Amino acid sequence: MRRWILVLLLAGSAGASGAGAVAKGRREAVRNALVAMLAAEQSPTYTAEVAFRDSRGTSRVTLLRSGGRSATEGEHRRRIRQPISDLDLLLGNYDVTLVGEESVAGRSARRVDVHPRHPHRPECSLWIDREKSLLLKYESKDRGFEIASLTFEAKMPERHRPSWERREVALADLPGAVPFPVAIPSWLPKGFKFHRAGIMRDALHI
Repeated sequence: MRRWILVLLLAGSAGASGAGAVAKGRREAVRNALVAMLAAEQSPTYTAEVAFRDSRGTSRVTLLRSGGRSATEGEHRRRIRQPISDLDLLLGNYDVTLVGEESVAGRSARRVDVHPRHPHRPECSLWIDREKSLLLKYESKDRGFEIASLTFEAKMPERHRPSWERREVALADLPGAVPFPVAIPSWLPKGFKFHRAGIMRDALHI
């Protein structure tokens, strides 16, 4: 009887170890996909037809993107906003799951679902191009976008180069970076931290 108990315990331990290895592999696969997505935003030049959805309704624009900068054609001025700014913070506060592969704009894309660990936080889904690692589609409760067609270019045409400049600075450097006082909240909800600030002309986004 003791021998049978020992065998069963060893079998259970091996099964748990195998399940842990599988879970670890999935987490690493998701992280690698997100790291590649963030890096891809700075590299290719492409033209895309994009459908946007937000509080203002829906619109469709032609987007030209190069080196992390965007320009649009059409009556609506829209740009694809990267939903992730701090990967470690995201993985620390959300459960991120690689669901599978779907087709977006005729391209194979990995679908990643993001669910909050804290109450009253948003959830979303990302579709990441399997070949280029570009974010092809984003969906949350109140906004989203989807690339309907995508063409890669050698470079952005001169007439479409964006006139605005955006730069990011550390919070400690803000007082000398903008010509107006900046009030930073003294309290943040659980799971949040101050990350960085983006400056565009005289506008500030923290």
